[in-house]
Amino acid sequence: MKAGTLQLSLIATALLALSAISLPARADNARSEWRQDSREIRQDRRELRGDYRELAEDRSDYRRARARGDVAGMFRERMEIRQDRREIRRDHAELRHDLRDRRHDARQHHSYGGYRQDQHAGQWNQGYRGSRVAIRLF
Repeated sequence: MKAGTLQLSLIATALLALSAISLPARADNARSEWRQDSREIRQDRRELRGDYRELAEDRSDYRRARARGDVAGMFRERMEIRQDRREIRRDHAELRHDLRDRRHDARQHHSYGGYRQDQHAGQWNQGYRGSRVAIRLF
């Protein structure tokens, strides 16, 4: 075997080994990102449930204060209800952000595989649309 051929085969083997090593690392990274996103989503949902509980409690406190005729208590409870609503809006925004991140990560993960269904679908639809136009012209 010639030295050049031997050298090329060693380089090819090394590149193959490196590519085999790097793929599982990417998969582990994608899984860990997915787990992290899942944890954040669960945490956001827990916070949101807690906010809704606090809102329900403050509303019932407001009704009790109103029944007693406690104007100062009603004012306090209205302020707490407004604060609860602000927290709910903020937690909703965090949840939407985390869900958007998860969808983005999922799209990147699926498109990484090299084969994407929508790549071929676009070409098929373009050809089909062209044939429909041709049919309509005649």
